[in-house]
Amino acid sequence: MVNIKRQSVSLFSKTYKQVRELYRTVFPIEERLPFIFLILNSYRTIASAYAYYQEEKFIGFAYIMHDKDYLFITYLGVNPEHHSQGFGSQILAELKKLADGRHMILSIEPMDTKADNYHQRLKRLAFYEKNGFTLTQVFYQENQEMFQFMVTDPSLNWKAFEKFLKQSFLGLASITFLEKT
Repeated sequence: MVNIKRQSVSLFSKTYKQVRELYRTVFPIEERLPFIFLILNSYRTIASAYAYYQEEKFIGFAYIMHDKDYLFITYLGVNPEHHSQGFGSQILAELKKLADGRHMILSIEPMDTKADNYHQRLKRLAFYEKNGFTLTQVFYQENQEMFQFMVTDPSLNWKAFEKFLKQSFLGLASITFLEKT
């Protein structure tokens, strides 16, 4: 397995355009926040945007929100021409190192058997499970979209995490947590 390099993404970095294009390609518009918000938010201590490279080849990106307790993978995208080559797992391994014992959380679309992209959702679920994440019964609604959380440690304090997430989004997205039993 060839190592990947991580570079911070900033407004004027050479990585900015590559990451923005991949972000627009791999995430449907209804799941995207304005890209400029993500980059500007990454200037705060609670968010980071990273581009990943294998030598000079752009592989993918991650946008994370973090504090002393949590590392929330808000967006993770791998260039489609590099799918199924282990790069997504390498990026997650890098993020686990960054987490350094903190709770790691991400969200996926719920496993709705009636969804047009149900098989894609199942593949995503299997990928994250293979990389150490567990599906929870905690959901959140961001504006009109519903997502389901996955975690590396189920002992998470959900109320504290919800508060952290709402502060991180600066009110740009309306967020509501729901727990299904």
